[in-house]
Amino acid sequence: MSKSTCITPTPYTYWYNALSGQFGPVHENDPQCGYYRMRQGKNGPWLPVAIWYDDSGTLLCLKAAIHVNPHDVWTWVCRNPVSYEIYVSVTEKGKGWPDDIGGGTETSSSVNGVGHNSSGVYEAESLLEEIEALSKSATGWLETVASITTQGDADKGANYAERFASLETRAEEVRTFEKRPSIEEGRKIDGRWKKVIVGASEGKARMKKAIEPYLLSERVRLIEGARGVGIDPSTIDPPRAGTGGRRIGLRSRNVLRVADETALISHYTADQRLWSDRAVKDAVMRYAEQDIIAGLAIKGAELVEEFTAV
Repeated sequence: MSKSTCITPTPYTYWYNALSGQFGPVHENDPQCGYYRMRQGKNGPWLPVAIWYDDSGTLLCLKAAIHVNPHDVWTWVCRNPVSYEIYVSVTEKGKGWPDDIGGGTETSSSVNGVGHNSSGVYEAESLLEEIEALSKSATGWLETVASITTQGDADKGANYAERFASLETRAEEVRTFEKRPSIEEGRKIDGRWKKVIVGASEGKARMKKAIEPYLLSERVRLIEGARGVGIDPSTIDPPRAGTGGRRIGLRSRNVLRVADETALISHYTADQRLWSDRAVKDAVMRYAEQDIIAGLAIKGAELVEEFTAV
């Protein structure tokens, strides 16, 4: 089929407008002339499609060089118009689609599905090689275009992102599947030993807590006794309990006691160390966002709309 087939623009009005993003009404039983593309199955490769009237007024359709009923493909192609030049480039010159990054969205390692016979180590290496090759291709393309300023470049960039996402999903699937037996075995082992370990730990803590009052009173007695005979209390041995193994004693640590919380907060209000602390900043930002959403006016802050690619 040659371009001379398109004699009058009237049957191609929908296609002409669709190329510029202006889609007209779509009716299942009313295919419109033009050049389009459609997927071969879910996430499959794009196939070129042409719809036109022959000299006798019969509506014809070519899908990947095969004649098909235009009514069978119309709703699949109506939102995917392509220019005549791109259609010719793909069908007659054998070139790829402008937004094609090579290959389908399925990775070579995923055709066998999760749990196939290749080892996890081999598949990890295979996926890493594919990711590195894709990254090299994407980096080279980004350096070539410098900046994305056209819909075609944006589509190609999005296709790269989708391919990376597919590889990420595949890697997570295989990783989860590979470690599942170890996790399940670990849970069984934890289940067998949990009561044993918890029982011993609780018993240890209970006995230490029971001994603690005696050790505290014995410490006071030894200190007072040492002072009574003129001995430096720091030179005497601390009280301990137990006759075998590790003996139990008292551990000293400094604990902050807040007598006036308001005074304490006031003391640090102007301290820059407080406001440079990441946890403090995050807390203030979180409270400010919640209050502004609730309709309160917060000095020094406002909600602004930001956009990121997802």
